[in-house]
Amino acid sequence: MRRAFKLLGLALGALLLGVTALGLVLPRDLRVERKVEIASPIAAVSGAVNDLSRWQAWAFGPEAKACTFQDPSDMALRWTCGKVEGALVRTDLSPGALWVDAHVGGTVTRVRMKIGLTELAAGTLVTWEEQATAPRVMGAWLRPWLERARGEEIDRSLARLRTHLQADTGQGS
Repeated sequence: MRRAFKLLGLALGALLLGVTALGLVLPRDLRVERKVEIASPIAAVSGAVNDLSRWQAWAFGPEAKACTFQDPSDMALRWTCGKVEGALVRTDLSPGALWVDAHVGGTVTRVRMKIGLTELAAGTLVTWEEQATAPRVMGAWLRPWLERARGEEIDRSLARLRTHLQADTGQGS
């Protein structure tokens, strides 16, 4: 009986070691891309996207009503939600593209966003690309779930942007 427990303990230890070792070599880079067409002129979309102080109106969900935003500007947006602090910092801006680095308390580090704008005949195509690095070991195992969850949140943000802009121009959705 004692020998069986010893073998079971060794087997569980070997399994845990194998899972950890595999987690160290699995890819942990997260990549998400979402697009939405907005029936608003590129100038209106550009104004809402390029000025980070305006992101409070569309990029954050209803849960952000409990957040505190500190000194928003066109270049940076900092907030506190409970015990989690975060910041968005615009790192580059060129015609049709905005690059933002996000620093958020939590498990994912090094988040880099690119929001591209393409003028269409009937509005603007907004493309949100995001790259991040998940934590070692568990991040590699959770990568598909993290990408799916982040993609769903980006979809909601883009839908809020479309609603916000179309309400501003009186177009409805």
